Parts: sequence; structure tokens; C-alpha cells
Amino acid sequence: PGVTLTIPAGVTLTFAATDVMGAGANTSRAELQVAGTLIADATPAAPIVLAAASATAGSWYGVDLLPTAAGSVLDNLQISYPIYGLTHRATGANTLTSITVTSASIAGLYATAGLATVDGLVVVGSNVTDHGVLVGATGSAALSNCVLRNADTYGARLETTLAGRTLALTNC
Repeated sequence: PGVTLTIPAGVTLTFAATDVMGAGANTSRAELQVAGTLIADATPAAPIVLAAASATAGSWYGVDLLPTAAGSVLDNLQISYPIYGLTHRATGANTLTSITVTSASIAGLYATAGLATVDGLVVVGSNVTDHGVLVGATGSAALSNCVLRNADTYGARLETTLAGRTLALTNC
């Protein structure tokens, strides 16, 4: 918390299929955990790419906005071959726009806490992608101008374990 990481437009980060630190939400896969602020503010001409070293769905965990993540800007971000493209556990405000997730093994967006508000989410599954969007635990999601395609099981799924949670889709 209290730390800001800025990734410049046009940068590609490649994640190993193993987690040498043995830490985080998945101790066997690399991941980008955000406990403070992540500024990944790019353009359509120069997106930021977060990809696996291996072109296999589920090769790395993905981006994880932890409960303390706030003030993050993710714009024109491409995430390839994760388990979950973007896991949203954050309860603070974050700006999430123009995010493309390809070939996630479980979900392009996994909202487990707070309200994940995303404009311009594109999830292109593979033959093993379970969900375009999965809303579980105490999470909710509000998506606008989204495309969810080629998921093996569900385009969008709201697990109804707690009252008061929502999944809103506008122009999707």
C-alpha cells in the first residue's frame, strides 16, 4: 500500500510460467499483484502488453488488484494466457478501460470484492476458457461496451452466494 508502479505505453512484460518466489494468490505461477497503485495508461497505437512466456492458457496468474489497490489506471491493456486476466478484490476506486484478455484458462475478469467497473472489456476465450466474466464471493461488476466471446462454459456468470451482489452489462 502507498506504492505506485507506472508502466509506460508500448511496453511488453513477459511473465514466466513458474513463481520463483512461491508467493501470492498462486504460489506456482507468476502474477502482478497490486496493493497500491498501478498506472498502466497506454493508447490504442501503443498498448501495454502483459503476456506469458508460453502461449498456453493459464501459463501465469494474471493481474490481481488486491483490497488495498486504489487510484489505479488500466487503459489500453492487453493480457494474454493468464489463469484470470484481471482479478478484482479492490474496494477502492480504480479506472479500468479498454482491457483485452485473450486465452485465459478460467476467466477474463474475476470480481471477488468491491465493484469492478470496466468500460471496453474484451475477453476472447480459447477452447479451455471457462468464463468471460466471473463474479463471486462479495464482488460485483458493471461492464459497458464489452465483448465476451469463445468462453467454453459461460460468457458472464454471477455466483449467487450473497444477496446484494450485481452484474450489470450495458452495450455488451
